[in-house]
Amino acid sequence: GVKLKFTSSALVSFVGYTFSKNIGFTFLSGTSVRFRLYGKWGVVGGKILVIIILNYLTFWLGFFALSGILFTLWPPVLQSAVRVPFGSLKVIGIASAGIYVLYMVVVSLRKRPFRIRGKSFTLPGRSFTLVQTGISILDWLLSAGVFFMLLPPEIGYFEVLGVFLLSQFAGLSSQVPGGLGVFEALTIIILSPSLKPDILVAALILYRIIFYLVPFIIAMVSFAAGELLYRGSEKP
Repeated sequence: GVKLKFTSSALVSFVGYTFSKNIGFTFLSGTSVRFRLYGKWGVVGGKILVIIILNYLTFWLGFFALSGILFTLWPPVLQSAVRVPFGSLKVIGIASAGIYVLYMVVVSLRKRPFRIRGKSFTLPGRSFTLVQTGISILDWLLSAGVFFMLLPPEIGYFEVLGVFLLSQFAGLSSQVPGGLGVFEALTIIILSPSLKPDILVAALILYRIIFYLVPFIIAMVSFAAGELLYRGSEKP
């Protein structure tokens, strides 16, 4: 229900997402940026909180839906290329699919609003959730595609996607800024039987620059420029 220009929504989305990715501690980095930007554009705190919750839901809905599909339907292909030390990939797929289905059941059946810190909000219905999921899946597919393009042709896209999902989940769960070290270490451990470690390290460094460092620099410049322009407009 918030009316904003597309450019404003795009800016806060890009800056908030990039800060969360690089700094970690999402509720202190990306959330703070979103509160600052939305707030100065006149969006009230309750609506900002709802926007942020929907943002995080979108991100993880795509992850669990895609993981559920990938690890359940393609485990033989992935299992031959992806060596995981914690059991079958199909188990991970079933668990991910179960989480996603459970959420879909909740949004389909629960009609009463949820309450957080005195604020009430209602989760979107099934149609909106499916759109959220589709957008998030596309985001995950493109993100993995960046890493795939940096690797030699000996390994297929679905294998890279499987490793990417596992490593990103580990990095994000660690709350280490940008998953630095965690994402790289797990990727090397899983893919080293298929690819030489030096090739993997080179690809991971390039991926870190392309996907993290360059967008972070652009986001910092954009945020700083926006703050300077806003303060300049406030002066009499």
